Amino acid sequence: MKATLNRDILPIRDGYVHDDRQIEEKRKRQQAGLEPEDDMPWNDEAKSSSVWQRSFSNPDAQNESPSIALFGIGSHLAELGTDLKASADTASFASALNRHFGNLRAVVCDPSAALLEPVIQRFCQELHSITDVRPDLAEKCTDLERQLNQFAAQSSAEGDWDDDLPF
Repeated sequence: MKATLNRDILPIRDGYVHDDRQIEEKRKRQQAGLEPEDDMPWNDEAKSSSVWQRSFSNPDAQNESPSIALFGIGSHLAELGTDLKASADTASFASALNRHFGNLRAVVCDPSAALLEPVIQRFCQELHSITDVRPDLAEKCTDLERQLNQFAAQSSAEGDWDDDLPF
């Protein structure tokens, strides 16, 4: 069977060729310095003002359900844990923080949440211990402590949670 050229496909193909030409021309203009290299609305190279460099949480998540707020705390905790595991001296703190986060999740799942304050207090004590050993992580520990206290205040204001937690 002999292949035939479908005339309906040709305009699409020409469109791709045209796009390729435009991309190539733009690249040449960028190399010549006639056009900026980065036309994205963000700059991945710029230093963020946040203490958290590899994790993100919605700053308004504290106003959401407890599961969303815990997710944000957990994402920042994962970044702090990675920083702690980078040093053999502080790797044990990472597992301790994971245990405290597990306790926090268990307390949040309890409808009465009676042990929320003591669990958060113990979590914050562990964060203070980390800052004694690793002062370079003090900003992250302070911010995580702020998030935990805000979570406790929001949780006590809400009383019983109606939210179905996935964990």
